[in-house]
Amino acid sequence: MKVLDWIAGKLGYVTREYERTRIGGDAVARGERWQQFYTEDGGLADMLRAMRFELFEQWADKPLDDHASRDRLALKDESIRDLGDRVRTVIETGKIRAAAQAAADKATIR
Repeated sequence: MKVLDWIAGKLGYVTREYERTRIGGDAVARGERWQQFYTEDGGLADMLRAMRFELFEQWADKPLDDHASRDRLALKDESIRDLGDRVRTVIETGKIRAAAQAAADKATIR
């Protein structure tokens, strides 16, 4: 994690160590937990949207010839979009696994 901490620091994010919770490897339960956190009012989706909006405002305030600053802001925006994509992937994986389990349960009951 040292490299990720270094990258996060370069992008302006502060990293903190948190105690990790072991809940298990169930993709369905993980997807449901992430979906609740992602979709709740003021949740992760709202936070990411607000961060992207702030970056857009900063980008718009930069002079047109300040390419380095604009590029850094664009990279930050891309990182935020990638994080959102990963979270949505966890959520969708849980939904797919739940549908597969439901189909398997339905097929074995007959």
